[in-house]
Amino acid sequence: YLNAELYGEFDGKASAYDSEEHDDRWRRRIKADLVCVWGEPVDWFGTVPMGREEAERDRLAFQLEYIYHTAEAVMRRDLSSEVERLSAEYLTLALCNTLRNVGRHSPGVYAARFGDVVPDPAENQSELEDEAYWSSRDDPPLLRRFITEALPTIRDRAGEQLDSMGYERPGEGWTTGLEGRS
Repeated sequence: YLNAELYGEFDGKASAYDSEEHDDRWRRRIKADLVCVWGEPVDWFGTVPMGREEAERDRLAFQLEYIYHTAEAVMRRDLSSEVERLSAEYLTLALCNTLRNVGRHSPGVYAARFGDVVPDPAENQSELEDEAYWSSRDDPPLLRRFITEALPTIRDRAGEQLDSMGYERPGEGWTTGLEGRS
């Protein structure tokens, strides 16, 4: 509820976070803009804030890590299993949403890396949601086509962009995308 109120009040430029729920990378990104609304202020004395450009670059890297990891997870799903297919649908929708965010925040990177594969992630997400809702669910053709045709390219290009930015691709034990900075 609070996030919705802040979003409306500040034209989408504010969010509420619990001081305990985020790691040092996140804290560095938000420290410059942080305002304590209630409770005890968190002592972030040793946290060096990121500059605006560094924060934007880091946000892009975090989104690319999520795309890379999620594409890997979806491509490992056995779509003949209903449980795994539902998981693949959910993850694919989340991936499309993250692609949409990359397009909004880094349009040049999106156009160069993903624009020819997924020209409109919002439309793609909407079509996948419609298919999930309306289809017989026995054989969702759009989901299968997206997973087999688009996801390998999306994963590879997210990894290539991470490489070009000096970030390591998420490894086998990747969980948060916060490890392995080069």
